[in-house]
Amino acid sequence: MKKLELLSPAGDMEKLKAALIGGADAVYLAGKNFGARKSAGNFTNEEMIEAIHFAHLRDRKVFVTVNILFYDDELSEVYKYIQFLNNANVDGILVQDIGLIDFAQSNFKDLEIHASTQMGIHSSYGANWAKRVGLDRIVMARESTLDQVRESSKIIDTEIFIHGAHCISYSGQCLMSSLIGGRSGNRGECAQPCRKIYQLVDANGNVNRSIDGEYLLSPKDMFTLDHIEEIKNSGAMSLKIEGRMKNKYYAYATAHEYKQRLLNEVITYSSAVIFNREYTPGRLFKMNDDEFMNSRSPENHGVEIGRVVSHRDKILTIDADRELSKGDELKIFRGSKSVGGRIESVVSKTVYRINSKMEFKKDEIIHLTYDTEMVKNIDEELNNEKRVI
Repeated sequence: MKKLELLSPAGDMEKLKAALIGGADAVYLAGKNFGARKSAGNFTNEEMIEAIHFAHLRDRKVFVTVNILFYDDELSEVYKYIQFLNNANVDGILVQDIGLIDFAQSNFKDLEIHASTQMGIHSSYGANWAKRVGLDRIVMARESTLDQVRESSKIIDTEIFIHGAHCISYSGQCLMSSLIGGRSGNRGECAQPCRKIYQLVDANGNVNRSIDGEYLLSPKDMFTLDHIEEIKNSGAMSLKIEGRMKNKYYAYATAHEYKQRLLNEVITYSSAVIFNREYTPGRLFKMNDDEFMNSRSPENHGVEIGRVVSHRDKILTIDADRELSKGDELKIFRGSKSVGGRIESVVSKTVYRINSKMEFKKDEIIHLTYDTEMVKNIDEELNNEKRVI
């Protein structure tokens, strides 16, 4: 039986190191071209070699996304790039373009090839096809249920998303960005139009005001930490965290919390305060649409910590379940709008001087969106890594 793998995002070298030190068994990343996250920092060829060396020294794996759709005149450049990855001893590549499968298999016999989630494989039918064409692994669509994961895992190695952003379109196969702004998500240039404000209008031009919020196409983020035992029993062999665009603290904290839960050990750091758009277990657990969407805001919601007692002349008094520190950032949500501020100084355990230009109102719920102490502690963990090799 294959070892269960925790797979983390690595948008650049700093995030790669954070994810691996945090506990990830493998990372996925991209070069400067041909990846579906062009806006991430990504890796030059020299950095790619360094990344693979850093991971392999620690007995971890590196998978590289080559998962855009290609133009014919790019094939010679793609060939050179995959040849470089093969020679650099990468552990596998992820592809979306069906034509690239045969191309890579014909030219690089020993290279492991995975179907990207953007292939939309969500059932045993797709798993059988992937097995038949010689793929080594499929990254199942985020719309798949655990039952579909179980069936597919009997046929081929499966990788499933367990944490991070959802796409409003099916498994990233979205044309909105290219049609609205000329930036194709299938070429790695998605402008995230799903995170914009929209109105729902009927055939007569009447605006539907019944929805709580204006971000009508913005899904919540996936969070399955409380469902790990069910996921472990699904047959999936790789558990994937989304977030190559997030910072190094997200890379570390998500790897840490899921690794600790998989090992049934104490979780010290939570990624919730670093970034979340509110949470849902996702389609794995057949969530209804009204449980899946957050139409109020695509911003970081952090974690709720208490309520406002009073706020006047920049002095904020709160009733909270924790003490705060200088540098912590707070936010109040009012429908689709938010009010925020950073703590400039601590007056007492419940009183703080805050630099917000707006007034927080009595009894409004306070969200912590930046935790200074946690960030400091993670930095110490990253700077003091000691590992016997």
